[in-house]
Amino acid sequence: MQKRIPSVPLFLIPKVIQEQIKKKGTSVFSIFVERRLHHQYRVRVETFFEHSRRVLEGKAEQEACVSLPGTFDLSKMMQVTKDPGKCPVCGVAKVEWIEEESGVMLCGRCYGRERRKGETEGD
Repeated sequence: MQKRIPSVPLFLIPKVIQEQIKKKGTSVFSIFVERRLHHQYRVRVETFFEHSRRVLEGKAEQEACVSLPGTFDLSKMMQVTKDPGKCPVCGVAKVEWIEEESGVMLCGRCYGRERRKGETEGD
């Protein structure tokens, strides 16, 4: 199980990463450093198993999202050039599509799901 590391100051990041690598040995797959508030950082060192489990949990959350038919007008949506954050529908992936008039934002997976839903309802 992955241990949560509390926020650490910048100068301690190498030490925290070193300690985590020693605990996990040669099975380290990814190292993630995220800036928090006021020069504090969160460090996550994952094995391949931990990483794949986290990714699959995120995909399961995305697939579990259901929207009402006709909620989104996909014909007015445009691809995003900047990163406005996470998809408000699933809360997992980053936003890739936006309707500027209403401010509706969707990730690629939610957009594709809505597009497929619209195609099956149109038949």
